[in-house]
Amino acid sequence: MKEGFTFNNDFPFNNDFPFNNDKEGFMDVIDPALNAIQSLADGLTVGLSITSVIQSIFSAIANILLTGLQIAGAILQAFAIGITMFATIMQAVFFALGIAMAISLIIMLVVGGKSWMKGFGAHMDCAGLEFATGFQNTGTVLDVMASCSWYKFKNFLNGSCTRYYIVDMVFGILYGVFIELPLILINAIFGIDLTPLVTMIWNIFMLPLDALFFALSGFHLIKWPESVIRKCYRCEGKWTMKNGHTVTIYKTFAEWGQLLNCSGDQILSGINHIFTTLMPSERWGAWFNKRHLPGYDWEPGFWGSSPPPPKKASVPFKTAFDGVDASKKEDDKK
Repeated sequence: MKEGFTFNNDFPFNNDFPFNNDKEGFMDVIDPALNAIQSLADGLTVGLSITSVIQSIFSAIANILLTGLQIAGAILQAFAIGITMFATIMQAVFFALGIAMAISLIIMLVVGGKSWMKGFGAHMDCAGLEFATGFQNTGTVLDVMASCSWYKFKNFLNGSCTRYYIVDMVFGILYGVFIELPLILINAIFGIDLTPLVTMIWNIFMLPLDALFFALSGFHLIKWPESVIRKCYRCEGKWTMKNGHTVTIYKTFAEWGQLLNCSGDQILSGINHIFTTLMPSERWGAWFNKRHLPGYDWEPGFWGSSPPPPKKASVPFKTAFDGVDASKKEDDKK
């Protein structure tokens, strides 16, 4: 039987075996799944490779940024060292300049200290007096303006000046409507300025007529009596002259306001002169050399600047004492 028995190792898959026909169908089912798994594995491998490339790129960028930061830090450190060196050099320079100035000051004090002290003292006295006078004048003018405002307000309320104000207002309206307005219209339409003609008529006719009427009657035609003007149109103020006499001045409110501005300028000028006297400048050298010693002499200018030119008195300053009450002035002299 052994020799007669034949073993066929293809028995399970023998074509004659009943299941042999399902071999190809089974493989057809398994192969697509295996292929899909293989494709997925390949995709994962590619994705891992791409991720590795991206990580390499980011790592390179991070290295570049780190290198840039290190370079920037080195630059800032060098800049800080440069600033420290510059500060040290400037400190040495300023120290040397301070030593030189101190030595120069000592030499100047030894050589011309007496004349410098004379010029410095004279200019400080003049500047201080200018400031104090401006401050005092400001207080005087403010007191006059405040008192005048209250006094004029009371005169308006009690009627002692109201009638004069009403008459002035009526005549002002009439003059504006019948004289000034036609002059403006004629000048605008025809280009003819008749203002000089009106002024000439006023000077040739009205002023002589007023003077004649005043000589005969003691009253004016074109203005109120002096007592009314002082009471209703002027502000009374007392002013102490340089010689110690006190005079009474009658000025308009606007003129007192201009005097207030002048006093303010006097204060500012005094402050400026005090400051420029205290600060070292070319003037100090001039004083050491016995030049420009009087307190009113502000030459040379402060650090090359030119002192303001002297101003001539203008209205109302040149006429500041035109309204002085002569009788009161004489009484003050007594």
